[in-house]
Amino acid sequence: GVQLQGDLLKNKAGRYLLHYQVGVYNGEGINTKDADNRKDIIGGLWLMPVEGLRIGAFGWTGSRAGVGTKNRYALSAEYKANDWTFRSEYIHSTGMAFAKSINNFNDADAKNCNLNGKIGNKAQGVYALVIAPIISKKLYAKARYDMYEANGKTDMMKTQYEVGLNYNISKNFTILSEYAFVNDRTLADHNYSMADVEVCFRF
Repeated sequence: GVQLQGDLLKNKAGRYLLHYQVGVYNGEGINTKDADNRKDIIGGLWLMPVEGLRIGAFGWTGSRAGVGTKNRYALSAEYKANDWTFRSEYIHSTGMAFAKSINNFNDADAKNCNLNGKIGNKAQGVYALVIAPIISKKLYAKARYDMYEANGKTDMMKTQYEVGLNYNISKNFTILSEYAFVNDRTLADHNYSMADVEVCFRF
């Protein structure tokens, strides 16, 4: 594909207030050739009115072989200041989904247009995240709300409530821990919990 991007409206401090990018792309995904000879148009616009604040809008219109037209958009905001981070995003999608993941557009599921008609042609989700310093540059608490509706309705809503800690032992060594309470309305038993601990080493 071809992409154009840049920054505009530099203020007196030398910081740009607007970033844009737009591109035209082909293909059906990573390492998959174009199957329907139609192009996707993808673009985004980010406003940075004050230091640390970014407000963005993103759009994508295109198609996939066997699915037809798909449109997506997202609205996001992020604010970083005094070692705190606040971030939130809303996403919305229209267009039919495959009944299962398609990795090869030459296989039977792709050729037979095996779509998941039960969930309709809309989906949406939202998340909100806060990361707060307990010991600056060393220990952080975090909380996140995450919701996704595969059909754009509450009867298929999956919601996660997460809390956790990040501990930076050094600039290259971090321990991350999370606990999540999950409510999944597509399951007979809606509620369950997950816990996760990760070690991250950068080199």
